[in-house]
Amino acid sequence: MLSRIIHSGLWSRTEELLESIESRAKFYVGTDHFKRTMEVLEEHRVCVITGSPGVGKSILAEMLLLAHWKEGWQVVQISEDMREGFELWSPQQPQIFYYDDFLGQTDIAETTGKNEDHRIAQFTDRVRRSTPGTKRFILTTREQIFRDAQERSDRIRRARSSLVPTEVRVEDYSEYVKAWIFYNHLYFSDLPESDRRALVADRSYLEIVKHENYSPRILEQVLRQHSQNLPVLMTHLRISLDNPAELWASSYHQ
Repeated sequence: MLSRIIHSGLWSRTEELLESIESRAKFYVGTDHFKRTMEVLEEHRVCVITGSPGVGKSILAEMLLLAHWKEGWQVVQISEDMREGFELWSPQQPQIFYYDDFLGQTDIAETTGKNEDHRIAQFTDRVRRSTPGTKRFILTTREQIFRDAQERSDRIRRARSSLVPTEVRVEDYSEYVKAWIFYNHLYFSDLPESDRRALVADRSYLEIVKHENYSPRILEQVLRQHSQNLPVLMTHLRISLDNPAELWASSYHQ
């Protein structure tokens, strides 16, 4: 209770994260990525989830957090820097720590500039040395930034053996999984049921599922903004998939 009072802001953010995860869980489709990442966590206690923007890194990490929380683990979200992890460390309490975009969203300089790479290496080592079954650590980052970090940061390079990566790629999704992801987003959207049935009847969903630029994030963004009716939805999905500038613009310009 004393810890919750002293670090009330951190705990509030973590509780808000868990509420958000529970609301987003309905969109998640289980894949081999989940099983593979869970195995890495069980064996190494630390896992870095890498991949391109919008591929599903964050929701995979969130589902892993939810699974641990249901088993009685305490979830700790690190949102500013590693000091939060050190401050909330409880030796005997089973805890799973989560650091999203731990190397920054565009450049490792966001991290190394504040000596964060050193603290990450320290904390990772502490998790690896902890009592078995009490600590796990999930980090996410974009694939190219993780590669860059290993080249430019001596501390990240030295911690490489501890920072065990699992990569999430759209190419790993079967057409069935892609269709299932699309289905979940449609099912919980505002699209009228008659339009959903029409989409299935004429099999026009295959155009989306088979598109070379298929991305779960594009589906999520478009369905959130343009699910009034089927013609509007399909028009905006085609535009966004043919030219996914919104998804890639920030990384590209940086």
